[in-house]
Amino acid sequence: IQEDFKLWTIEQIRSTKEVEQIRSNTRANTLVSLEQGCSLIKETLKDKKKDRGLSTSEKKKKKEADERGLKMLKEVLKKKGKGLS
Repeated sequence: IQEDFKLWTIEQIRSTKEVEQIRSNTRANTLVSLEQGCSLIKETLKDKKKDRGLSTSEKKKKKEADERGLKMLKEVLKKKGKGLS
């Protein structure tokens, strides 16, 4: 396993952030934004190994945070999908 590849995890709530401009099928410019609910934290596998893993309660909290993040992402993608139709 490559030990210095980067892992990205979620930290805290932030405001909506504009990401890029795209062209729709009508060739009109539309602005796409991604609601960034959390900031990203970079850590390497070496950093994770130094911590000797997480306790059971920390794992549970992290899993719940990941599930909330995925749920938020799905909701944003649903909204964006309806808006682009």
